[in-house]
Amino acid sequence: MNTRGFTLTELLVALAVLGLLMAGLVTLQRQGQLAYLWGAARVEAQQGARAGLDRLLDELRLGQAITAASNCGTSGAQDVTFTYVDTDPATQAPVTVTVRYHLSGTDLRRTQGSAASDVIMDGVQNFRVWCFASTGAPTSDPTQTRSVRVLVSVASDEVVPSSSPFKQSSVLESHVRLRNALN
Repeated sequence: MNTRGFTLTELLVALAVLGLLMAGLVTLQRQGQLAYLWGAARVEAQQGARAGLDRLLDELRLGQAITAASNCGTSGAQDVTFTYVDTDPATQAPVTVTVRYHLSGTDLRRTQGSAASDVIMDGVQNFRVWCFASTGAPTSDPTQTRSVRVLVSVASDEVVPSSSPFKQSSVLESHVRLRNALN
């Protein structure tokens, strides 16, 4: 055994092995971080859309009638107005509420009566509502609507290039019957 220390060759080999191990660890850590950020962007894109879609579907389920929806039976409306019955919190009496959901830029907005509109979802790329009659056939006549299909596609709010893995988008779709439809 050499008591004078390590040779230059031994030190270089040890540094090379240590460098390879560190490069592997950095790569592994970087991939884990990218996977986390990708998942967080996807969750962010889905959560806002799911909450807004749930609110729209809950109100449509209580719906009495679709009062306005152009192209509802063909290509899908981007603007839908309907009425539903709610309970007045002060008097506990039934009240007919008129609600409008419409796409304004990339915001899905909800307007109740004459009040100012609220943003329900942001980052909306597509919003469509199709109307169906009681027979299940598509109808362009909003007054004959007994059920609707709603499609919403959203993208995450991250300011990144569209080719980036962090630019996540989600498509949510549902079909709901108007439970309190008139006639």
